[in-house]
Amino acid sequence: MKLHRILALFYIFGLLLYTVVAIDYFSRPPLFGLIGLGSIASSIFILITHPAGSSSSPKNIIFGYLIAILIGFIFQKIIVFFQPHIQPHLPLHFQCLAVMAVVTVIIIFHRCNIDHPPAVGMTLGLVLESWEYMTIIVLIIAVTGLLLIPKLFNSSVRIK
Repeated sequence: MKLHRILALFYIFGLLLYTVVAIDYFSRPPLFGLIGLGSIASSIFILITHPAGSSSSPKNIIFGYLIAILIGFIFQKIIVFFQPHIQPHLPLHFQCLAVMAVVTVIIIFHRCNIDHPPAVGMTLGLVLESWEYMTIIVLIIAVTGLLLIPKLFNSSVRIK
């Protein structure tokens, strides 16, 4: 295994570790950290296996995650606003809002020709769990880290 591939693996490991630890620190319970990890890990997989694909373009990664984070933020605030008015035995309202958030992101992706499916998972994590505003900065750093993968390793990270 060449040195740049070993460095790529360490970088990817570090990025995933940062994502799960930082999100876990700023959100409770840990479900959001796991959803965020799955989303970022899926993005890394796409960057490694299809570096020239449309889902790997910086435009799709940046706007995909920005839209997903924005919609997740808005729907989470809607849930917080209506939470005192919804009976505790009716969790279906929250599930419906989570589904509406995901569908909203999918529609926006389609209308704006954005192709980065893993970002949709981040919306779900933001809607379903409570988190601090610092989480948004953590996500922006993680997405920036994604953009560095092809740059740092000349899109030749392909692991055999």
